[in-house]
Amino acid sequence: DLEISNYSTSLDYVSGAAITTSAKKFGTGSLVLNGTSDYVESSTTLEKYNFGGDDFTVDWWEYRLSASSGKSVISRSTSASFPPFLFGYSDGTNLRAFITSNGSSWDIANNKNMGTITTGAWTHYAITREGDTYRTYKNGVQQDTWTSSLDIYSSTDNLSIGKYVTNYFTGYIDEVRMIKGYAEYTSAFSVKTRQYLMSGINWSVEKFGGIDISDDITFTATPGGVGLDIVAVNNNASDGYMSI
Repeated sequence: DLEISNYSTSLDYVSGAAITTSAKKFGTGSLVLNGTSDYVESSTTLEKYNFGGDDFTVDWWEYRLSASSGKSVISRSTSASFPPFLFGYSDGTNLRAFITSNGSSWDIANNKNMGTITTGAWTHYAITREGDTYRTYKNGVQQDTWTSSLDIYSSTDNLSIGKYVTNYFTGYIDEVRMIKGYAEYTSAFSVKTRQYLMSGINWSVEKFGGIDISDDITFTATPGGVGLDIVAVNNNASDGYMSI
């Protein structure tokens, strides 16, 4: 799964990567990457990957088979040495997060800790921004925090999963999620015990308050590999909550 803001997007280029049913955290399969050439990327709705000064949440499950340095999960560019953000980068011992505001230095986040690398087991990692505060988590436990008021650099390059410049992730990735506009994790939490059931932000009274926007939600269902992919879009100009 890949979720962006309040609608889902597609990964429209695949290099060698495949979906395997032999390993998965939830559902029926996961993305398998061989560590030498496999990755996937998206060239659609790229503005949704440009977080700027917005709050955000990025998280995923991984089953890493190699802790070798340079292997990362998410890069906001397929080729730039300083992509806007680089998450799940291995230094051989820990996973790291890097973020730039200028495309030439890691002035927002430089080598921030996302937790020790676990190989051979499913592990959840997350990074959020709430206002000027960034936080990272491993299996729901906070690993690092820092502040920056700078906007994240914007890019027109494709976003990639599994590739950073010439380095490639080795293992399995499942439940990749990216939310623009909301920091879901701001303190220690219990990781999910089931797959995400809807694309995008979970609107609720607790998160946003405001008005009932149930009548302003449009649902679109399209056939997927094992069922229906259902997308919910908020057509109201206001944040609020919905009940279904």
